[in-house]
Amino acid sequence: AQCTGVAQPVASKLSLRFQLARNSAPTAGDLPNPMQKYLAKVYVSLKSTVNDPEGLTIRGALVTLGYDKVETVRAGKYFQIEIESESQDDASKAVEGMCSQLLANPVIEQYVFELTCAE
Repeated sequence: AQCTGVAQPVASKLSLRFQLARNSAPTAGDLPNPMQKYLAKVYVSLKSTVNDPEGLTIRGALVTLGYDKVETVRAGKYFQIEIESESQDDASKAVEGMCSQLLANPVIEQYVFELTCAE
């Protein structure tokens, strides 16, 4: 399921009953958090122009195990990141920043990510 827009705080009936019993207006602490949780799945791999000795070693092992039709293997990294954000666009910008600043070396690596609602 895709998250869209900003989650709007809505007081539950129980919260409203509690507020009416206290005879006061709801406060920010009584309302749900307007932030939405997202799950980013980040895939980092070496650029095609960069030699991949780990991939070559894995390919050699696969051929030794009888998988002789394997032509190439490229090794990489996978990250799962849960993030809270007000919108999917803000979450996407944050993950983009994480990738370019820390998770991937932009000189030799490339990355892609998927962003979905966390459940």
